[in-house]
Amino acid sequence: MAMVRRIKPLLDRVLVRRLPQQTTTSSGIILPTKTRVELPQGSIVSLGPGAVDDTGKIIPMSLKVDDEVILPQFGGQEFSFDNEDFVLIRESEIVAKVDKA
Repeated sequence: MAMVRRIKPLLDRVLVRRLPQQTTTSSGIILPTKTRVELPQGSIVSLGPGAVDDTGKIIPMSLKVDDEVILPQFGGQEFSFDNEDFVLIRESEIVAKVDKA
């Protein structure tokens, strides 16, 4: 985890840790391996400073570290580190932010 925190995305890119697959239902039934679906959700680990507009000003990021987000089915650069899956993606490609209420 400490090594991943040292990865600093550039511009408007976001480093997202994929959330683990759901292995049981809310009622406690264990799901078979074949029926498990990879969640398009993740938690933000690190952010770049933001996009640059035409005048050279930095547009600040609207997300922050530890926000939960929904990712698109395709897109971003996926990689694994220490048996965890990560996605490096532009902030504009993230589908939604999940409110923790």
